[in-house]
Amino acid sequence: MLYDKRALYTKLEDKLSGSDLRYEFPLDVKALVRKEAIEVQYYPFDSEAIGAVLVKGEQRSGILVNSNKPAAEQRFDLAHELIHFWFHPAKASFSFQNPQSRDREKEWQANEGAAQLLLPYDDFIPRFIQTARYVEENHETPEEIYSSLARFYQVLPVVVDYRARNLESEILQYLSGVPIEKVILNHFSVRFDKNKPPRLFKSLIQKIC
Repeated sequence: MLYDKRALYTKLEDKLSGSDLRYEFPLDVKALVRKEAIEVQYYPFDSEAIGAVLVKGEQRSGILVNSNKPAAEQRFDLAHELIHFWFHPAKASFSFQNPQSRDREKEWQANEGAAQLLLPYDDFIPRFIQTARYVEENHETPEEIYSSLARFYQVLPVVVDYRARNLESEILQYLSGVPIEKVILNHFSVRFDKNKPPRLFKSLIQKIC
């Protein structure tokens, strides 16, 4: 799939520039949601397919988060729904009757936007390289790269894996000496499925180490 990361990141940057957000890690997603006056409630959905549901109203909006999910997954799901709230006009972001009918481009925007919100590329790329080299130098298992970054950003390791695969070109540019602010964002995008276990990106890690 070819989607425009540059356009999405620009829209997200414009949205954040209008807030008084201080980008500290891990990002306080709940604070951003509160600024939008969105009510957040937690409910134990039976379906594993449901992470969170956004319902937009003219006067009030709310996000219902699956309380059966781990906290790190809830953070991503909350960020995912916040992207829907910001950029998509639909009143609800999930169809209970036909979940497969969800708009693929909007779902990509919500996933990619949430990833950029929680793990912004200009912070993630240098940190990913630094962490990979530290793990190599200290003879730790390569899986610790994902685990360490997941703890830092408070996300699931599969989100770190998704970020690394989706930013491979940009990571290689930075490795070649391109300053992070001059890295060119490409259009390549891998499909994100948070229910699949992460697969260590060995070929990229070997280039870093």
